[in-house]
Parts: sequence; C-alpha cells; structure tokens
Amino acid sequence: MAQPTGKNSSRDAIREASTDSFKSGEIHHSNADSAAFGYLIVDRSTRRVTQADRAAQAFFGISLVSSECVDLRDLLPAANESAWNRLLDQNDKNDEQIITVSTSLSNSPEIGISAIALDGTNPTCVLLVLRREGESAQSSNHLDALTGLPDRRELATRFQQLQHIQAIGHTLLFLDLDEFKVVNDHHGHQAGDQVLVELASRWRECLRDQDLVVRYGGDEFVILLAHVASAEAARPIVERIVQATSTPIEVAQTEVCVRVTIGIAVTTRPEQALDGLLLEADRAMYAAKPKRS
Repeated sequence: MAQPTGKNSSRDAIREASTDSFKSGEIHHSNADSAAFGYLIVDRSTRRVTQADRAAQAFFGISLVSSECVDLRDLLPAANESAWNRLLDQNDKNDEQIITVSTSLSNSPEIGISAIALDGTNPTCVLLVLRREGESAQSSNHLDALTGLPDRRELATRFQQLQHIQAIGHTLLFLDLDEFKVVNDHHGHQAGDQVLVELASRWRECLRDQDLVVRYGGDEFVILLAHVASAEAARPIVERIVQATSTPIEVAQTEVCVRVTIGIAVTTRPEQALDGLLLEADRAMYAAKPKRS
C-alpha cells in the first residue's frame, strides 16, 4: 500500500500521536504538526473537552482532571453553533474541516481549529488541532532572550484569557531577588545571568502546567497561578519557590546563594485590571522585604 503523503501524512501522524501521547498529558508537536500549538479531544455530543495536552491547558488556563470536563463553548464562545456542528461532525479521516475562531485576546485575536476524526476505537470523540492564525503566531512568541521565559506581554495575554474564563480566583506572585546585586558585584554580570537562568529553570519545576512565570525586568519576576483563589492556597507553591531559590547555585567555580521575597495578590473583583493587581503584589513584596539596619 502506498505511504500517505502531504496533509494525509500529517493527519495520520497527529492521529497516531494522540493515541499514546494524551495518556502522558502531552502530544509531541514536532512529530505531528509543526504549525500546531495545542490539541484537544472533544466529545461530539456534549461538546465537552475530555482531554487536553499541556500546551492547550496552558493556553486556556484550564486543568483537566478525571472528575471534571470543560465545555468547549465556554473556552471559545465567539464560535457560533453551526460552526461547531460543522467541525465536530467530522467523520472522514481523509478530510479536514477548519474554522477560524475569535478569542477576543489582543495578542492572539484568532486561532484556527481543525478537526480530525479518530480511529474507530473512539468514534464518539474528535481530535481538535489548534493553530494560531497569521501574525498572531509571531506576536505570541514573547520570550525573554536570557532566560527563555515569557515576558510581560505574554503575562497580559494569559491574564486576559483567565479573566475571560473565570473572572476571579487567580493569584499573582511578584518575586524580587535579595542579594542579587552582590552576585553581580562580586562575580560579574555573566555569573548573575547564570543565576537567573538557573532560577528560571527551578521555578518552572515548582509550578503546575497551567501556571505562568515571566521575567518582568532585571531581577524581578511575576508568576500567575491560575484558579488559585487565596493567598493561603498559594502558600505551598510559594514555599517550593523559596526553597528552590535558596539552594546554592554553582557559578564561576564557586557557590552563590540568593533569596527571594514574594508579594501575593489575589483577584477579588471581575473588573480587576492586571496593572492594579501587579501594583498590589509589588507593594506586598516590598512590605515583606527583610528590614536592614
């Protein structure tokens, strides 16, 4: 039998990847579709998301567990019912239905969604492939050149997404490094850069898939905790970050130690703006700074 080529080959790769990769929570995009940034599996009849890879969870600010499902129409309410029907009624494995949906987000105004029928073992569900449209794919690539972390523009986008899904109940952490100037002064700015890169990696490990850590500027960082509705609920994550930061870092054939001060702010009003929340977290951070004589 002839090997599939072109679009058919891509769809087959995605379909095959969905079988095993969703079990571990992530589809390997490079093996499936380089233009895609996330994947969902949706029940045709209920329109509920039954599985989502890590990238899709992060994009929408959701966390899927076995006891709960998310309605696709709540994630992307701008798409009309006829568009969803056309997309989710896809049955031909050799055909690919595509719709473009507005997200009402400034940095990702539109995403393309294509549906791929799954194998006969799961005929009640369809695989949705998410792709950013046009220039929004480039504008969403807001990364800090040193640490590889997203920057403040991505923070604004993610906060807007979360507010759209759930108006309140998210926590912002404002992080500022103590003794970082000492590292730069004693060991040089290259050593300071190494410290920031190492801490960025450690902090990622402290967070859940749906959370976001960004470099806000200099030695200041911001973490957005999705669906964490109180400072008390954020404490376990804060403690992990503090512990990860205080572990010595080896640079320039020596060990350096830094500490972090963290301010916490929680969304309490549906109309709460990101700037106000950042200011609140920044003030809490300075209030928590160790007092020096």
